Amino acid sequence: MMGFRMFKHSKRIAGFISDVKWDVVGLLLFVPLASQSINRYLSTEPFLRRLGAFREPLIEMLLLAGMGIFMSVRGAERLRTIERLRAAEARYRGVVEDQTELICRFLPNWTLTFVNEAYCRYFGKARDEFMGRSFTSFIPNEERDKVAECLASLSPKTPFLTVEHQVITTGGLRWQQWTNRAIFDSAGRLAEFQAVGRDITERKRAELERERLMEALKEKNADLEMMNHTISHDLKSPLITVRGLLGWVERHAASGNTERLKSNLQVISKAAARMEELTDQMSLFTRIGQLSEEIEEFQFSRVAREATELVSGRIAQSGVEVTIAPDLPTVRANRSFLLQVLQNLIENSIKYMGDQRYPKVEIGARLDLSGQVFYVRDNGVGIDPSCQERVFDLFDRLECKGVEGSGLGLALAKRAVEAHGGRIWVESKGRGQGSTFCFSLPGPITHGKLG
Repeated sequence: MMGFRMFKHSKRIAGFISDVKWDVVGLLLFVPLASQSINRYLSTEPFLRRLGAFREPLIEMLLLAGMGIFMSVRGAERLRTIERLRAAEARYRGVVEDQTELICRFLPNWTLTFVNEAYCRYFGKARDEFMGRSFTSFIPNEERDKVAECLASLSPKTPFLTVEHQVITTGGLRWQQWTNRAIFDSAGRLAEFQAVGRDITERKRAELERERLMEALKEKNADLEMMNHTISHDLKSPLITVRGLLGWVERHAASGNTERLKSNLQVISKAAARMEELTDQMSLFTRIGQLSEEIEEFQFSRVAREATELVSGRIAQSGVEVTIAPDLPTVRANRSFLLQVLQNLIENSIKYMGDQRYPKVEIGARLDLSGQVFYVRDNGVGIDPSCQERVFDLFDRLECKGVEGSGLGLALAKRAVEAHGGRIWVESKGRGQGSTFCFSLPGPITHGKLG
């Protein structure tokens, strides 16, 4: 707005200069008429008629004196007006320069015609480095269409609009908010733009963080909803079993039927173990969401061996051959969480081995375009491509006869990998083709043994 006032004052100064020109034209037209009128008046006075030849010079002197007085008065008035305009312009410029907001003016082709001191400080350049140049170099390519659309929408009826976009500075990408005003001439043609901007990077970061937290809260709520389902369904089933068998245990104990008593107690023990497994896994699932434990550097092969030892009972019972590839790289991660990932992936492969005659599970690593990838490969029942994304959902289990589980194993593995900032996925050509569960971890990964 202040720059707009200066623009109007400069137009007024130009108008005053034009007025001086028309004053001179008016005087040139007025002098012959005034000379004739004075000559007629002097010729009617008896005394003045006696002047004879001196009458014409007298008339000229009177006209010159009048013109001098007129021009002097008009000139003094104009000088005072110009000085007032200059003082006003200086005050306005001082106010603009003292603003903490970024202020600039630019032509319809985005060429800068004015920037204030705050603008220069923000972008770390001198004023003459901006003048006559476009400001497009400060706007990322993906943001330019947004700015162009904002400026193109301005009209005499809606001359200003606010837009937020990123800018390129010496310190990296920042966020700014600009209020752009279009200035039109008397004919309604676009003459110039004036813009006032401010840095809103911290506000934008807070907004993005709030959105991230809101998304995390939605995920938490979804997890809680699924856990509620588990508690009300999966935990209720073994509890009903235990409750129903307690009466029979009491009767068999009273009657001395030790054989039936032993059988019922085994069922109760199995149901209790099932409830314990569910509660432990749900507790681990919520804990993995916060990777607060220590990150350390270790050999991946050592964790792979520990994971196979933890599930050695299942391996022996199912007759699965587990192999660990040699020369696996050294990784930097949370050891207990990575151990949980491998244990769950191995158990999942054993569960879904099907009736494979020679069941095998292979633990290894490979390099691809995304970097180092770790995997657990099996020759089991495989996974249909349409189900490969869904297998990592909470409590989702493939339909397979004789397979028990909570549906938490793969969800736990996914949560642990993502807590490290990594990614997990499955590769399978379909039913009966086996599966390869892959995951990647960010950060430094080296090959060979630790020294």
